[in-house]
Amino acid sequence: MPVLQFPTLEDRTHIHNLISYYAHGKCSRNDLMHWIAHIIKKYNVERLQIFSYSVRILSYHGDLPIISIESSQITSSCPTCYAETSAARYLRTEKENLSQDHDLVSVTCLECGCVYIVKSPNGRKNSNAGR
Repeated sequence: MPVLQFPTLEDRTHIHNLISYYAHGKCSRNDLMHWIAHIIKKYNVERLQIFSYSVRILSYHGDLPIISIESSQITSSCPTCYAETSAARYLRTEKENLSQDHDLVSVTCLECGCVYIVKSPNGRKNSNAGR
């Protein structure tokens, strides 16, 4: 049995392409979740790092795996399908920056379902701006 790099570049690229296909309407969300779960199970792990984001199986609904696509980096567009933040919806505030004019906010991409972090204006003035 061959020893595989964990995970192989081929599998990471395949998952990335599957998410892109889903974001462009070329496959269903259910198909996407089944295909990603198959690759995760291949490595017998809970989470796979794919470039700048990770995928994991949250739970099962019957035989349907519920897949979470998550990024921990702060970005101005979706790290998986590259959609602008206009295609994202607020999920939760991760960090309130009381002395700055932005907070760190988690959003969900409406194109591919990835959860990622953006800097969001908070309406406060930067305390150092007038000095």
